[in-house]
Amino acid sequence: MSARLRWLALLVPIVLSACQTPGPCGRLDAETRPASQWRPVIERWSEGRSTDRAAGEDRAFYSKRGQLREVWRDLDRDGRTDRRVYFIGDATPARVELDLDFDGAPDLWLRLGPARSVLEARTDSDGDGVPDQVRGLAGLDLAALEALPDLAKLRPAPCHRVPACMAYLEDVTDRVFESARARDIWARVRLSFRLGADGCPSAVEVYAQSNAQAARECVAAIEQAAPFPKPPPAAVELRMPFAWGR
Repeated sequence: MSARLRWLALLVPIVLSACQTPGPCGRLDAETRPASQWRPVIERWSEGRSTDRAAGEDRAFYSKRGQLREVWRDLDRDGRTDRRVYFIGDATPARVELDLDFDGAPDLWLRLGPARSVLEARTDSDGDGVPDQVRGLAGLDLAALEALPDLAKLRPAPCHRVPACMAYLEDVTDRVFESARARDIWARVRLSFRLGADGCPSAVEVYAQSNAQAARECVAAIEQAAPFPKPPPAAVELRMPFAWGR
């Protein structure tokens, strides 16, 4: 084979790939990242009682089954939690702890009823952090309750705690794998992409690749597999890992 024909054989797959029509979600842009940053896990945000969120932002905590259990807030933006709301059942607020003097310890405990009405108030008479005195509701300053957490704005439970979310991600993975198999990619590629609320992927990051053409083919496979079904709330804006080859 002449040198000219060898160059043509190398260029044809690249040209054909570049000419392929992207899926309904459009063309995906990919950025290269160091291989050391590759993590074969689904990522969104850190779990647990972390302190990496902005002051004044609601911090939600969930049970292992994905049920809302607590919401904390720093009311005076000093880095310490001043209000804790505890939930039961299907995200029903049942109790509230308030630090009204902002000294870092709760001093007012409220038991809530229907429509978030206050049924009982307790205070700490000796400053040991334990409620020991029932007080009347008359004259009680409940300004901190005027803006209880807006459940619609809370970050949802982590995906791995919601069976429906995990099933959705398995479906997305299967769709991408089927699209990649159809392209007969013989190479090793490690990348991730972000899932949008409309089911469209974005922000592809490539961490490892046997060759650039294989990475482009994997990105094209994601394009062709999309759009995915509308994701459940816990899956929106997740970064999905995708590994092809060994």
